[in-house]
Amino acid sequence: MRYAESGLCRREILLDAMSGGSDAGTEKPACSGCDICDGTAKSEPADLRLVYDFILKNNRCFSPEEAAQYLAERGNRISREKNGFSQWQISDFTEMLDELEKTKCIRTIPYFPWKNKLAVCIKLKKKDLLSDGQAGIHNIRT
Repeated sequence: MRYAESGLCRREILLDAMSGGSDAGTEKPACSGCDICDGTAKSEPADLRLVYDFILKNNRCFSPEEAAQYLAERGNRISREKNGFSQWQISDFTEMLDELEKTKCIRTIPYFPWKNKLAVCIKLKKKDLLSDGQAGIHNIRT
């Protein structure tokens, strides 16, 4: 988790993990160009964007629980076909949906007839889209 989300040099994190943190006082070699140090790291996880796009295409159709379950099942079906194993848990998608709600990109509708269904609050621009192939669930469609 620290490697993926910390914003620190990836090389430094890996070297620290391999040494067990035992060289705390030693000088670290300069990075030779990880995506963090060269400034090409994406600030928005690709899978988060794909979950947002799924909600956009299926506006007011799924509750958070239904969406997380559907996405996990569909994502694991694709993962098993491509990689031979399941990599997604419902909790992965629950966390992504929670993050999208916290950032006010989506919301859970509190009133009838769409009570408890997910809806898009703001439409992100096309330039915000991440390119296909960067995430494991890019083939999700209803």
